[in-house]
Amino acid sequence: MTATEDMHGTPAGPENRTATEITLHMVAGVDVQVPFELEPLRRKIAAAVEVLAASGASIARVHVQLVGDAQMDCYHRKHSGIAGTTDVLTFLASGDAEPIEVDIIACVDEARRRASEFGHAVNREILLYAVHGLLHCLGHDDHDPVAFEKMHAEEDRILSAIGVGPTFRPRGATS
Repeated sequence: MTATEDMHGTPAGPENRTATEITLHMVAGVDVQVPFELEPLRRKIAAAVEVLAASGASIARVHVQLVGDAQMDCYHRKHSGIAGTTDVLTFLASGDAEPIEVDIIACVDEARRRASEFGHAVNREILLYAVHGLLHCLGHDDHDPVAFEKMHAEEDRILSAIGVGPTFRPRGATS
């Protein structure tokens, strides 16, 4: 095996690499209605992963768990020590190992509120949460104004590259 072949002798490269595993699921017993089919969302997340891979990211697995406000409140308290719901929580499941494995918890109720506020579909908002979570796991941050702008510009780039277009707007935005 050479550096340009995989273990089966197949030439290595983006066109021959193993596909990233993308899974979405609802938490059992969660009382939340998903107003869209999961498969189209899964395909959009896979497309976003491909854009990231073209930029050098190595992502083996993305798992998105869809929850309602009550479950998100529990996760938010447990993992952040903050009471109340939030839009998305992200966990790098693979530690420092590459390719990375990412676990994302997305709140459908919050996505529904934000999508209504900005006039787009709920699945588009959840897609934004998935891209946002992936970027966090790839080292992006949004805790200071410069990093915030850079991270959201990268979200816009990725979402535009897959045909969705810019989606993020901070609360209180007028445009």
